[in-house]
Amino acid sequence: MSAVHLSRADLHAALDALGAIGEGCTGPGDFAQRGLQCLTKLVSSELTTLSVCDLESGHRSVVSDQPGAISRREIEVFDHYFHEHPLVREHGRNRAAVTRRITDLLSEREFQRTPLYGDYYHAIRVDHVMAVPIHVDERLLVSFVFNRSRRGFSDRERDCLDDDHAGRSR
Repeated sequence: MSAVHLSRADLHAALDALGAIGEGCTGPGDFAQRGLQCLTKLVSSELTTLSVCDLESGHRSVVSDQPGAISRREIEVFDHYFHEHPLVREHGRNRAAVTRRITDLLSEREFQRTPLYGDYYHAIRVDHVMAVPIHVDERLLVSFVFNRSRRGFSDRERDCLDDDHAGRSR
């Protein structure tokens, strides 16, 4: 991975987003909604979700910034490829998981050749995916997931959302 150095403005924006998520947060549902609102101000996304992956059952539940954007049928298709998903494999049970784009793990061309892309992502009109793991243990992987149709996510955008990179500033 390339070493992107974040500016002070990037770091301040990240800290402001974290503060805004925590302010007045009364429970998990509130956390999800505030996270979806605040993080997309930091990094734009056409569809942003809080994804809760049950690593034992291979099932994902989703809270979206666009309710109804992902149908029950589409969740079933995702679950069919759950254990083959590059980000689930990378982040699952990895307590040291960091923010990754699918293109950090596969080339865009390789990803678009997968059944996961053909049956799921193509159907929901998503070409670029980036996941921010916020909780990982033996049973659960909880992530904020950013999705775009045409433009990929830059190193700077990835690093703005990742505490492993956020310590590097100018």
